[in-house]
Amino acid sequence: MGKEELMQYKTIKVEIKQLKERIKELEERKTSIKSQVITDMPTGNGEGTDILSLIVMIEDAETELIQKEKQLIATMNKIEHTIDNVENSLDRCILRARYIECKAWEQICVELNYSWRQIHRLHSNILKKIA
Repeated sequence: MGKEELMQYKTIKVEIKQLKERIKELEERKTSIKSQVITDMPTGNGEGTDILSLIVMIEDAETELIQKEKQLIATMNKIEHTIDNVENSLDRCILRARYIECKAWEQICVELNYSWRQIHRLHSNILKKIA
């Protein structure tokens, strides 16, 4: 696994958050449509089937978003698994801080009490090991 793949973790977290918000919006939309169906008397001009088809379309979109979310979570799990399999605990701490917790290098240096140069040297060696 390379640096580019590790860096995906942050964007995946953002994308999952966006997907969850979109799923919530669709769920609210679907609920508002269902309440309209319940409160309105059915008419003979086909409005009921239009509303039903809209609900089905929303549910299909919801299902697709949930599938995307599952794929993204699988990628996140793969990244986490790669980090968990690194032997050295310091190396795992560096990788987690940088890629999972999205911390700045300076913050990592302070937390681990290493210089910026040392952290970057260690990081470079870690990436070579997991590649």
